[in-house]
Amino acid sequence: MRGLLRTLTRSPKGLAGVCLTCLFICTALFAPKVAPFDPNRQDLLSALVPPGLAHADTGFHPFGTDALGRDVFSRVVFGTRVSLVVGTMAVAASLAIGVPVGVLGGYSGGLTDDVLSRLTDTLMSLPFLVVALALMAVLHPLLANIILVLAITSWAPYARLARSQTLGVREMDYIEACHATGAGVTRILWRHVLPNVAIPVLVVASLQVGTMILAEASLAFLGVGVQPPLVSWGSMAADGWSYLRSAWWVATFPGLGISLVVLGLNLFGDALRDVADPVTRRYR
Repeated sequence: MRGLLRTLTRSPKGLAGVCLTCLFICTALFAPKVAPFDPNRQDLLSALVPPGLAHADTGFHPFGTDALGRDVFSRVVFGTRVSLVVGTMAVAASLAIGVPVGVLGGYSGGLTDDVLSRLTDTLMSLPFLVVALALMAVLHPLLANIILVLAITSWAPYARLARSQTLGVREMDYIEACHATGAGVTRILWRHVLPNVAIPVLVVASLQVGTMILAEASLAFLGVGVQPPLVSWGSMAADGWSYLRSAWWVATFPGLGISLVVLGLNLFGDALRDVADPVTRRYR
């Protein structure tokens, strides 16, 4: 924590990433307090009101309204919840699958490593979005199913990274000392291998949260993401696609939300990588 705080104070991009990330997290947590309107409330009489103007019946709309008269700002605020939940839960589920596979294969070696490595290579060779679309076409477009599909299609990089780290750790002298003292495989993996593998994997995971948010938005844009009454930035962008010339704000503000949250998460991931990398710390 001291290293992280020190890096943030010396790195403007790290501080900006943390501020953006905290802003969106607070927005998601307090969405009912932040949003001035019900995100699903329709009023056709106030449809496509430009940003910053007040309608006589519904009041002030800072981001304007969409084709059904729904407040775009309120929908962007509530869409933050779906994006952050899908991003964090999909990455957590991917870690839960990929890290054990990589650690087990790297430590065991032999046939077990060959089988798990070929399975990982096969999944990494498949187009990520195409596989996700195919799975979502079979499953119902529920939030839990989206998280499951993203986890199934994105655990392979974590397995590859965990395996490479485990191959280096298992040759260390303290691992040999554990074998000499009669420690079991489970204890060695849990107490000695996994803690040394965790830091690089978590750094990559912090960078992948933004990728999962983009993937969820892409699925929603293509019509296989979360369904109403849940609000998704991707579905908002899809709804505003046909109004880009006449009502640019309908698709622009959810797209801006996607860009800012992914930017904040990537900047935070870069700062976390700087803390975890001893070579980077040496020159700071």
